[in-house]
Amino acid sequence: GSVKDEPGVPPGGYKVIVVEPLFDPEAIAPPTKPEDGPAPAVGIPQPKKTGTKVAIPGQYASPESTPLTIEVSPTGGSIALELKSATP
Repeated sequence: GSVKDEPGVPPGGYKVIVVEPLFDPEAIAPPTKPEDGPAPAVGIPQPKKTGTKVAIPGQYASPESTPLTIEVSPTGGSIALELKSATP
């Protein structure tokens, strides 16, 4: 995790924030040639698909306002998060 050379985070309680993706998560980076140097570490910005709108309620974007919390156990595992839209 963040303190060892392993994937994941240390066990404990966490507040969770959720934000809009910076890049289209379904975008595929164009192939590169070895003479072009290394491929970018992060995806290539590409236009978002038309008609696709990710609508994450704003309350989830800040540690001060998010109602989401999780407890990471020492044994790890999957975590499911449920986002609810604001009442109309």
